[in-house]
Amino acid sequence: MGDDIEELVSIIDRVDREGLLPSEGAIGCDPIGVGQILDVLAMHGIDNNDKKRIVGVSQGWMLGRAIKTLERHLADGSFVHGAQPLMAWNVGNAKVEQRANGILITKQASGTAKIDALMATFNATDLMSLDPSNNRSIYTGERGLLVLGGNQGPAGLPASNSALSWNGDEDTF
Repeated sequence: MGDDIEELVSIIDRVDREGLLPSEGAIGCDPIGVGQILDVLAMHGIDNNDKKRIVGVSQGWMLGRAIKTLERHLADGSFVHGAQPLMAWNVGNAKVEQRANGILITKQASGTAKIDALMATFNATDLMSLDPSNNRSIYTGERGLLVLGGNQGPAGLPASNSALSWNGDEDTF
């Protein structure tokens, strides 16, 4: 087992111990290649026997629903990009392909560039859109949400601006 899987499982285990991991729709992932992650989660006591806690989120053209949902939330300001360099880099690497009346963001279109954080965000968006009334924030009244720099995103853009490309210049953040 790789260190990446062990680190992922330790984070999920911590969230579960805090009581923040729901019994349904808690973890969304690409259903291809998830077997070892499920095995290690089971070793930590986090089972998916009912196939409801850890769910596969269809990729490819079926991810279009999440892409459009997140796009609308960015546009209306109900989802705000945190101006994190890693996410900006991933979004900058993403290439959108128009297919018939749908859109795709695929690994093939992006070449070798990384888009994993963006794809994880789409997976989470898909899960949260299935039951928006059950969404709970991990930011409670005691913990709060730390916002730096007011309502400004990268390069002085409003944080809700959906133009999230990054030219690789670290000085822009």
